[in-house]
Amino acid sequence: MKNPWDFIVDGYDIRSKSRRLWIKDEIYAELVKNLFGGCNCNTLLDVGCGAGTLSILLADDFRVHSLDFSKSMLNRLKTRAKELKKDVVAMVNADNQKIPFKSNSFGSTLCKFALWPVPNPQEAIKEMVRVTKPNGRIIVIEVDRTNGYELNLHSKFVYRIYKVVKRLTTGRSS
Repeated sequence: MKNPWDFIVDGYDIRSKSRRLWIKDEIYAELVKNLFGGCNCNTLLDVGCGAGTLSILLADDFRVHSLDFSKSMLNRLKTRAKELKKDVVAMVNADNQKIPFKSNSFGSTLCKFALWPVPNPQEAIKEMVRVTKPNGRIIVIEVDRTNGYELNLHSKFVYRIYKVVKRLTTGRSS
């Protein structure tokens, strides 16, 4: 059975036209660089890297190891990293609740929007702490969905515009 994330890899691709309408990955990359600045942490684990957009953007500044649950996402990362001549050190297919690295392996760990679909995010956080060196840094960028997630009228309108633009730019409706 295929992983559900394998079916939506195109939307996470660094070259996705519709993605660029919504997400400014360069801004996230600069934010991450600034937050990791001065920590003397040259190794980075990108947990839940998806198709590797941030891994690619951070590869010039860190020795990046990318981890994701979807093989298709990692395959896309491998393809794009090669095309863009970016050195992503390792691409690991694994669950973020069971990170297959030794304790204290990384100077820094990043997790962007990869906890919300996990049944037990506390376990994923424990794993991130375990693999990060003492005095290393962990950055988690996540949406607080503890009170549910409901689109307001403005969000619904913007989302409809997004779907129309996506259909026009990609020829696909979903």
